[in-house]
Amino acid sequence: MNISELNYSQTNIYSILYFLSGFLIPLFISFISYKNFLIYEVNKDTKYKEKNKIKYLFYPLIIILFILSYLLMKYFIIIPKIIITYSNYSTYDQFITEIILLIIILILLIFERSRIMIKKFLLLNYFIISSLIWSLIYFDYYSEISSINYSFIYSFKIDLNNVFIVNIFYLFAVETFYYLWSYLSFDKNLSDWSVPIPRINNLIPILKISIYYFGFINYYFILKLNLN
Repeated sequence: MNISELNYSQTNIYSILYFLSGFLIPLFISFISYKNFLIYEVNKDTKYKEKNKIKYLFYPLIIILFILSYLLMKYFIIIPKIIITYSNYSTYDQFITEIILLIIILILLIFERSRIMIKKFLLLNYFIISSLIWSLIYFDYYSEISSINYSFIYSFKIDLNNVFIVNIFYLFAVETFYYLWSYLSFDKNLSDWSVPIPRINNLIPILKISIYYFGFINYYFILKLNLN
């Protein structure tokens, strides 16, 4: 049976399984990320670290930390924007709120335990957002999504049919910068303002992240074709 031929107005085993699959994929993505891309161990070889260092990393550190914090901040405000009506808030108030949240995230990312907590919260947000969008689209409530002040869609000028692909691309970008920051801030790198020169095995996590997420991007692309 072709997905596009399902009659969603009638409840049957196929429509129920298809609806549940929309929750299963985000749950699977979150679980795999939690198990494989949460904590990174980098270059424990002390002799190698001492002899092969890249120094003077102030600007790269600040840039990567800021980009990661900004991406996280923008993602974390999606659910509040869906729940809370922002029509009574001025642009200035929203800006101040985002700046405060950005600073909090910046600080939390510096410390390992709070950084891991932020990553867990990201995955929870991803699952909730994906589930909400899937439910609205499945029950044909496109107008409900359009009425939401949903900057995640409109700031990128993305059609609603592509929202799952954009969502997974966004998560892929956050995962990549999260690994880069984990590598740069590992152990005493921040206090020394230097990091070991990356080995080939240090690039493997980025390769795994790329393969993993582009596989799901392909899945959502096929799903989009079937929904059209």
